[in-house]
Amino acid sequence: MKSKLKNYLGQLRLYSLVDLILMMFAATAPLGPIFGAVMLHVGFLAFLESRHKQPGREPVIGDLPWALCVLIGGTYFGAHHQNEIVLYLCCSIQYARKKDGRWGLLSPFFRGAQVFALTSPFADFRFSVVAAIATAIRNALGDWRDVNADRYDAMKTWPVILGVKDDWHFLHLGATIATTWLWWLFTEDLSIFCPASLTLIEFRTYYLTPRNSNARALIRLRGFARRLHLVA
Repeated sequence: MKSKLKNYLGQLRLYSLVDLILMMFAATAPLGPIFGAVMLHVGFLAFLESRHKQPGREPVIGDLPWALCVLIGGTYFGAHHQNEIVLYLCCSIQYARKKDGRWGLLSPFFRGAQVFALTSPFADFRFSVVAAIATAIRNALGDWRDVNADRYDAMKTWPVILGVKDDWHFLHLGATIATTWLWWLFTEDLSIFCPASLTLIEFRTYYLTPRNSNARALIRLRGFARRLHLVA
């Protein structure tokens, strides 16, 4: 039971959720829409996992989990933002087609468009554009992390198309931490301890998400830590 709960907790991608909360705060969204954005994102993740059925991950069965999250999220995000909610849901559906042929090449665009939909009702247009571009780049770097698994699954992502030979394990984690600090730069009077604390959470929770590339990454991390210990 404990391992199953840990597996589902990993699928929530807490490192991404805390980044999302800070981004919405930087977009000057009220608490209600921030909670709504989190629930919409959790609904998106549940929908994604129910479709992709990744090896090593506990199944998300049926449509009720994601539908319930979307209903709650849409309610708190605000009915008067229905156009943005529809855009977010459309991009979520298209992103879930990532494993279908060349749709994987467009997945970073859809992740960026999701972020634009969430931030545009509250933020300056320029912030929404910056947030969308940064998120799209971060998502694309996630494909560099999983290039061998994606090639094995015959997926068409940019690193697969470009012939990248090995997983770049730490790019996406580094990009996630970088966007967290980027959002902080757009906030006012928020202590530096906030992004520092979120960075620690991201680092501690990143490898909870079951992935084929995790084992190799953790071996490299332990080797690096061992070398540091020997030097010290």
